[in-house]
Amino acid sequence: MPYKAPSPSNAWTCTLNQSAVSADQSQPFQLTFGDELVFNLDKIASGFIKKLYGNKTLSSVDAFKEKDGEFYFIEFKNQPQKNIDSNSVRAKAFSSLVVLQFALHPELSLAEISEKAHFYVVFQDDPQNYFEKTTQTIAKYAGFSDEPIYFDLRKYYLNNKLYKDIHTVSFSVFESKYIGLIFP
Repeated sequence: MPYKAPSPSNAWTCTLNQSAVSADQSQPFQLTFGDELVFNLDKIASGFIKKLYGNKTLSSVDAFKEKDGEFYFIEFKNQPQKNIDSNSVRAKAFSSLVVLQFALHPELSLAEISEKAHFYVVFQDDPQNYFEKTTQTIAKYAGFSDEPIYFDLRKYYLNNKLYKDIHTVSFSVFESKYIGLIFP
């Protein structure tokens, strides 16, 4: 029998747009389904998990959504991909699984969560990123996915089956390709 986790609290939720706001609010994301409620795993980590972890916090994703038995973890980065710290992203990928298991799904094993887990890193569009554009064009003609996975997430998480799939995409790609799959 799993331990008793606290009941999910309204204090743990926020709108998708609220979760996408970073410390630098100069260019906040405005999302199509921005008024949808999500769990803010950072709030859970800094509250409930911090008490369990000896007054230390785990770094976790900005938004979590459960839909049709699948788990969607979304990290918003208000900067271009080339400026994002890979270690920070990988830490959030790992810690978010732990936070979800302890706070919201103690009845599930890590393996059971991983089978249903989708991880997204959404970053600012960078019109000057010619490397990414070239890579996408070559991949398209070679028959590969035109969506590279950055931050060594394939090596550490996808290959080890900690996530069902991983997407590291710009805001415009997230809006056009994925947001409608996750919301409403």
